[in-house]
Amino acid sequence: MFRKLNLEEIVSIINSSSPHTGIYIGCDSSQKRDYCVFATVVVIHHDRSRGANVFVKVEKTQRIQSTRQRVMMEVHKAVETALLIYPFIQNRTIEVHLDINSSSSYFSNTFLKEAFGYVSSQGLIPVFKPRSFAAYCVADYICKKY
Repeated sequence: MFRKLNLEEIVSIINSSSPHTGIYIGCDSSQKRDYCVFATVVVIHHDRSRGANVFVKVEKTQRIQSTRQRVMMEVHKAVETALLIYPFIQNRTIEVHLDINSSSSYFSNTFLKEAFGYVSSQGLIPVFKPRSFAAYCVADYICKKY
């Protein structure tokens, strides 16, 4: 179901797909007792309705005490992955899905402006909850498995 993140395969699939195919990249993390798991995903949603290819990269690091640092590390990992793919695809947009809530009643909203600026300054499109399914659904699902 999920494949290991492979740049050549991702670029090949994107370049052979229709221009209506959505490209979504997200990252989520999960704190464990003495480590932190980051799951970065690339979702290639064919014609935005005909199924998807999902690629995953899982990394374990030391436990991160600061919530801000952990959330911004998720943003960085998603942007880093998008920037690896971006030069090899023609005239396609990449949405970077972030596990940050757009509603000010949630704590993660504190980081929204900073994340928005970082992602958009790279020429990418930031997407926040509740529309950021690649981060809060797909990447979250992978995190929970570790």
